[in-house]
Amino acid sequence: MASPRHEGQPLVSDFQEASSCYGISLTELTDMNENKDREKLESMGGVQGLAKALSTSTSDGVTLAAQGDLSLAHRQRIFGANAFKEVKQKAFLSLLFGNLKDPTLILLMVAALVTNLSITNTCLL
Repeated sequence: MASPRHEGQPLVSDFQEASSCYGISLTELTDMNENKDREKLESMGGVQGLAKALSTSTSDGVTLAAQGDLSLAHRQRIFGANAFKEVKQKAFLSLLFGNLKDPTLILLMVAALVTNLSITNTCLL
């Protein structure tokens, strides 16, 4: 029985398959990326070595010639979708009222209010 997965996310069994199809496992690739592990990257031969392990090109990306038996669908199943998660944007009023808590803005609003009151009082005299 396959593990449940979110759309575009790899299955648990795909972690092992990545190592056998490519020169690096999904876990190693994720760790190298998240931890900014330069030593691991250099041990693979730098960016060119990593591209070779992933059967891709640094200039052309994934090409049909470089794939061999590995299809794009197979890569997506192994590594997941190459997309950012969509982040819900905040409403304008939410941002506006959230920024009203900023001490600098509060100080500027108080200064504007004091200035306005002093100008109003001077005009009335």
